[in-house]
Amino acid sequence: MTDRPAITPEEIRRRREAYKQALACERIEGNAHDPITDPIVEAFIFGEIDGDEAITRIKALLGVG
Repeated sequence: MTDRPAITPEEIRRRREAYKQALACERIEGNAHDPITDPIVEAFIFGEIDGDEAITRIKALLGVG
């Protein structure tokens, strides 16, 4: 359990929509989506981690930055 406050269903919806738009931009730009990052993004969408932590975990997972 975390000390993070629960996020609202509306915030979950907003984050999921933002992620869908980011995936669409990836496709338009010709970049392939790597689903290995999906669990990290889901943790962010549901408020289990914040955006900074999501970025840190994705960079570590992909070995960048």
